[in-house]
Amino acid sequence: MLLPLLPTLVPQLLHLFRVCWQWSYTLLSWRVAQVVPIHKKGSKTDLGNFRPISLTSTFRKLFEKCLYPSLLEQSPTLDIAQGEFRESRSFLDQFQCLIEICSILRRNHNSFPTLAFLDIKSTYDTVDRSYVWCELQSHLCPALLGILKNLFDHVQIEILLDNRVSYRFSPVTGVLQGSILSPFLYSIYINQFPSI
Repeated sequence: MLLPLLPTLVPQLLHLFRVCWQWSYTLLSWRVAQVVPIHKKGSKTDLGNFRPISLTSTFRKLFEKCLYPSLLEQSPTLDIAQGEFRESRSFLDQFQCLIEICSILRRNHNSFPTLAFLDIKSTYDTVDRSYVWCELQSHLCPALLGILKNLFDHVQIEILLDNRVSYRFSPVTGVLQGSILSPFLYSIYINQFPSI
């Protein structure tokens, strides 16, 4: 559908993206997310039975796709123990590493490790963005850090339910559900965890 528009649209988008980069500022519509609660199972009166799906601007997603390579290139190296949200890594890779570590401990030290598995609820909602910005400050160029702060610190959320839209609110913590950059920003947030 957009293919015939590409020759006209791409130069305009590139110009807009350059202006956003230069000013570390994005359009308000890129910073608004509509959250649609999708019922999973059980009683519809229990909010725990709904999964929030966040809908964001297509132009925001395109812009984030353009930012992502620079973010990866300039960011601090993630701990080798981190496997989630990383290219060419899967659950099976992490599982194989765990089996190998347990095997080495058993063989070399005749001991069985104690394992703890965490299932962190509302993962993205709990991220302290100021900590993430502090971790990235010495690595990212000022323009990239500024644009990330604009995209995430000035988000407005509205709930879409039964064809009605709530008043907008601004979350104090968290990274935006539905953002292409959120998984990596979460990885930065927990990067020190494996060394604890």
